[in-house]
Amino acid sequence: CNVAQGNINQERLLRLIVDDDADFVLLQEVMDESKISLPKTWHSLRAGRMVIASRFPLRERLTVTRDLPERWPRPVGVIAEGAAQERTIQIGAVYLHSPRLGLTKMLDGRTGLAPSRRQTLVEETAKRAAESRHVAESFAEIEGSLIVAGDFNTPAESWLFDEYWGDFENGFSRAGWGIGNTCFLERRGLTFGARIDHVLTRGNWRVSRCWVGPDVGSDHRPVLADVVWEE
Repeated sequence: CNVAQGNINQERLLRLIVDDDADFVLLQEVMDESKISLPKTWHSLRAGRMVIASRFPLRERLTVTRDLPERWPRPVGVIAEGAAQERTIQIGAVYLHSPRLGLTKMLDGRTGLAPSRRQTLVEETAKRAAESRHVAESFAEIEGSLIVAGDFNTPAESWLFDEYWGDFENGFSRAGWGIGNTCFLERRGLTFGARIDHVLTRGNWRVSRCWVGPDVGSDHRPVLADVVWEE
């Protein structure tokens, strides 16, 4: 779940973690860990604005920082290992760049869209593609089965998502139901939604069930998944 800089209902998030008996929790846009409530006995690992938390001990395996010189260097992907149920589980978190700047530039107060301003959107799309490629290629260097989840800021139908994350299986596409929007934006009294937060698997991991969780006070909804090992 993207926790909107920690401006969420901590009680709701904690209740969701406990009631669903979660093993791993991946959070994005974490500005201050003190604003995030986790079960007291849990372990956590932080990389930039991402947190991986688990009931199991965690060890950092890989951290990927932005490979764009004109932007501030910060982690955009991290992989951790957790020893659970007699198996070492590799789990990765991502928090990729938003298209919001480019889309905002395209908006016009009178006509809705201003095609003449599309250059910023084109430039932002190229930067997002470069960042997504960089993280995906770095994750590909990690051998073995892998679970990856987070705020990709990209819908599953996008060419960008398919190009760089197509080797993974999308949990909601496989085992979800309905539209599955995870992020909501309100403009002029209208609410728009998109499915841009994903749970992906590679190798022997399979998602048996995937669903969008309740409102925890963020403009993003949590994505929950039951993931099983198949030989």
